[in-house]
Amino acid sequence: MRVTLIFVLYKTPKKEAERLKREVKSLGFQDYILHFVDNTKNNRGYAAGVNEGIKKGLKNGTDLFIIANPDISLQGLTADRILTAKKSFDVWGFAMKQNGKTYYGGFLDHLRMSGGLNEKKPRVRFFKCDFVSGSLMCIKREVVDMIGLWDESYFLYYEDADYCYRAKRAGFKVGIDSYTAYQHFEASGGSIAKQSYLAKNRIKFLIRYGTFRQKLYELIRLPKTILERQRAFTRNLIFLNASSLFNKILNFILFIFLVRYLTVQEYGVYTLVWTHVALLAPVLDFGTTVYGLVHLPTQKTKKINSLFSLRFALSIIVFVLTLTLAMVFRFRGEVFFFVFLTSFTIFSNMMSGSFLLTSSIREKLVAPSLVSIGFNLALISALIGSLVISTKLPGIFYVIFIAYNFYTVVNYFLLKKQAKSLTLTFDFREWLTNIFS
Repeated sequence: MRVTLIFVLYKTPKKEAERLKREVKSLGFQDYILHFVDNTKNNRGYAAGVNEGIKKGLKNGTDLFIIANPDISLQGLTADRILTAKKSFDVWGFAMKQNGKTYYGGFLDHLRMSGGLNEKKPRVRFFKCDFVSGSLMCIKREVVDMIGLWDESYFLYYEDADYCYRAKRAGFKVGIDSYTAYQHFEASGGSIAKQSYLAKNRIKFLIRYGTFRQKLYELIRLPKTILERQRAFTRNLIFLNASSLFNKILNFILFIFLVRYLTVQEYGVYTLVWTHVALLAPVLDFGTTVYGLVHLPTQKTKKINSLFSLRFALSIIVFVLTLTLAMVFRFRGEVFFFVFLTSFTIFSNMMSGSFLLTSSIREKLVAPSLVSIGFNLALISALIGSLVISTKLPGIFYVIFIAYNFYTVVNYFLLKKQAKSLTLTFDFREWLTNIFS
């Protein structure tokens, strides 16, 4: 029996392809052909890559097709285990370990005609299911001869459910071997693109195969469906705007205390210092926020480190220029000292902005919003306390210096936890190529 294994690649590192070759060889098939279909340059959908491999297999007299993603591990599988399920099914897969959970095939919600993964372990080894994950699927030659190729209109997601549904309608058996498992690393994770493809293709699947009752039900619950899809967006929007509004209210309260307890001259100095420090604030960003939102949706560590390092370098430049301008403007000793203390807010803004940027990419803005609210509440309370107790201007700037440096440290650890391996990498070529292009 001839077996064709098809891996559809997309920007897959060469070392991963070599790993897959070794794992395929260790399966123990006597007669097999391995096809790596690379979609990197042509940017075709998963189904198109699968079909290219199937067509090659048909020409080579293949009896069994094994379709797989590159982000899986075949360790623990053998040719005998794979072929054992062949006696029970025509299209089959295996238990899939993913993100700390184990899934046992897929099911269709017959109320909405939407797909999901079984988390409950079956009592039997050979378990019938509605569909098999396209991350690793075995298909007999007879199935391909009867129902044809995969539907390329899906591009990504639901193409596996579609193929299995067509196979079941044609009288073929679909299921999994629940005693045999493989690891799926889920490279796409919870990306925005994945959610978009899933939502769009679920509707396509429903329109194509759903009954009138299922379509009517989905139409009636459409507002709820939209709300479910937009829940994360709505939550982020509410927290971000609530944080901004709350902080504005706090600063207004601070303003009342400032004009109440400071003399006109002291308030003038306070305003002058903040105005001077904010003078070069636009340079601190230098387009890095826009660049990050556009080019870092996949959270690649190297690019995050490069962008963070650039922002850090810009903050040092702005800090030095701010103090230099203070000397050019000939601020007297006390005012210059206040500018020096307040200039450390530049590093705080850089760090909190970086944390907000990476949180925006991950669409999780609740944490930075809450941290901002907590910090401003503590800062304003401390400043008001300083005004009431001492009514002296130096005390205010000492509070600002201590509070903002503490805020810098907090945001650094939050950012490091989020980015995992956060390091300073001063790669000027990377900055010029990727950011100023």
